[in-house]
Amino acid sequence: MYNLIALSMGEVALKGKNRGYFEKKLIDRIKRNIKEFNNVSIFKDQGKVFIEPENEEDVDMIIEKVKKVFGIVLLSPCIKVEKNVDVIEESVKELFSHLVKNNNIKTFKVQTNRTDKEFEIKSLDFNRRLGGVILTNFNDVKVDVHNPDI
Repeated sequence: MYNLIALSMGEVALKGKNRGYFEKKLIDRIKRNIKEFNNVSIFKDQGKVFIEPENEEDVDMIIEKVKKVFGIVLLSPCIKVEKNVDVIEESVKELFSHLVKNNNIKTFKVQTNRTDKEFEIKSLDFNRRLGGVILTNFNDVKVDVHNPDI
C-alpha cells in the first residue's frame, strides 16, 4: 500500500551553517541501516528526507531499521502519487478503504499541507474536498475535527 517513507529530522534542521553537514551524516546513517535493501532511493525535499524503496513490501521493515537512527523524530509511511486532483482522490479512497477494513474507524479528519503553493487548490479547500470524497464513499464514518479516530 505505502510506497514512500517521509522522515522528519530533529535538531539537525536548527544547526544553521552546519545544517548540510548534519543532514549528510544523518543520510549516511540511514543508508548504513538499510544497506540490506536493494534499489532504495533516498532524497531530500522541503526540509524532509524521503526513502523510496523499489518494493512496497520493504516499507515496514525499512521503518523498523530507520527508527533506530538518532536524529529522526518522525517517520510517516506515505503514498506517492502524481500531482493530479483525480489521482489524489482515488488514492484517498483506496487508502481509506484499507484503513477502515483493518481498524475500527468511526471518525476522521482530513488535514493537508501543500508544500507546492502553486497547487490549484488551497489546503483548507482541499481538506473539505477530500473529506467529501470520504463521506460520499464511506457511509459509516463521520467527521470529528477535535478527536478523530484517524
